[in-house]
Amino acid sequence: LPLLLRKEQNPKTLDYSHKGLGDDKMLSILAVIDKLPAVEEINLKDNRLTDRALSILTKKLEGLRVLTTLDLSFNDIDERAKDIKEYVESDCCTLHKLALDSADVDDIECAHMASAMCHNTTITTLSLARNKIGEMELLNVVQPDLVTGGEAMGDMLLHNKTLTELNLSWNSIRLESAVTMAEALAENQT
Repeated sequence: LPLLLRKEQNPKTLDYSHKGLGDDKMLSILAVIDKLPAVEEINLKDNRLTDRALSILTKKLEGLRVLTTLDLSFNDIDERAKDIKEYVESDCCTLHKLALDSADVDDIECAHMASAMCHNTTITTLSLARNKIGEMELLNVVQPDLVTGGEAMGDMLLHNKTLTELNLSWNSIRLESAVTMAEALAENQT
């Protein structure tokens, strides 16, 4: 199976984007993914993956020591967002690019990701486009201690010195979150 996973034209990339494989078929791939030590890019975009498959993937990421690109866009990331956060803030993270577009990321999950990015020194490109970031912003009126995704990203931009590209397009970031991000961008040097 490891030989079948690789493509002759680009043996360091696993591109299974837009296959709609689902968790059951993805588990077969994930069973051997850590036996491919030279994998630099993994694209699992649009495969109907849920926490079931993503929990296995996040455990195996630490063994992929040269992985630079991971795209989990158009999958349903819920509880495993915590595992992705733990990987991103760990010393084992070798990613340069992480894409989680249209992955059902809400304000709480975005805040966790922003917290991890405060400590990350490898990721230069982070894409969280077309998610649910900012939808909880009106709750700040009754819950002033609630940290929205936009506010968390603003705080991250004050601390992270590695990130050079951040895509938050097509989210619901507005009001105080937008102000917080704008102020952080004025201070951010990268």
